[in-house]
Amino acid sequence: MGKKIHNPTSLLHKIILTRTGQAFHSHKERLACFFQSKTSHNQKNRDMTHIRKSSGLIVLLIVFIVAFGCQSKKKAMQASNAAAEKAKIERELNEKKLKEQEIAMQEAKDKAKREEEERERIRQNESKASTPAVKLGQYLNSIASSSNAASANASISEALTLFASSSTPVLIVISDSNGMKDYDKPTTIKDYLNYVKDQKKNINMISDLKTDRAGKIIELELKKN
Repeated sequence: MGKKIHNPTSLLHKIILTRTGQAFHSHKERLACFFQSKTSHNQKNRDMTHIRKSSGLIVLLIVFIVAFGCQSKKKAMQASNAAAEKAKIERELNEKKLKEQEIAMQEAKDKAKREEEERERIRQNESKASTPAVKLGQYLNSIASSSNAASANASISEALTLFASSSTPVLIVISDSNGMKDYDKPTTIKDYLNYVKDQKKNINMISDLKTDRAGKIIELELKKN
């Protein structure tokens, strides 16, 4: 058998094809690695972007929660302060009102006391003015100052109504030493009133008198002025 002879051209062609295939395969692998690396890098970028966005949202949420909490606390403090101020104002108003009521009540009491004292003073003055001694003194002055006998007689008649009788004794004190009294000559009330009419002056003052149960004078004591 003869030895098989290879064609150089054909061999070279095979070598080229083999090398070309290897090179293509190697290039393909590098492209695959490149795209895989690129894809992984893009995924990482997307993950980082997502993380940054999520972190930003979380931070924003935290800021919002803190701000809302501070605002709520501020509002609560403002409401508490407003309530305290309102309570203070109401307390002061109530205290002022109570004080005004106390003052008004005290003023009313003082006014009532003054009015009662004034009424008592008037009653005492009226009582004094209506006592037999006061009335008799007024009659004596009227008799002494009468311009005519008719007017004097009218005053005498009115004065006698104060006495139990027209013969009621009249005692005139002429001296008084340590309780020891000396009297002038006794007279009656009717005679004494006529004496005043004639003299046209009232020179004696009433020092004492006695009355009966009806309030009529039963004894009169005079003292020289």
